[in-house]
Amino acid sequence: MAKVLWFREEAKVSRWREEVQLLEAEIKRSKLFFEHCADVWRANIDANPESIEGFAANAFCWKQVDVYNRMRGKCYHSFA
Repeated sequence: MAKVLWFREEAKVSRWREEVQLLEAEIKRSKLFFEHCADVWRANIDANPESIEGFAANAFCWKQVDVYNRMRGKCYHSFA
């Protein structure tokens, strides 16, 4: 009976280790995704906007860059 319990517990430990590995990989992908999104929005910023719409578009892009940088920062802070 003790061997059966030991094998069951060993299987639980194995499943939890696998779950930890999956979560760590997901966190890593999330950080990379947020960084990529910030870079995409940053690339859309016009260096010399010539109209009010251009300035507004730049403001929105900067806002999105900030949003994704904050989400990435929360990932680094929460899961460091």
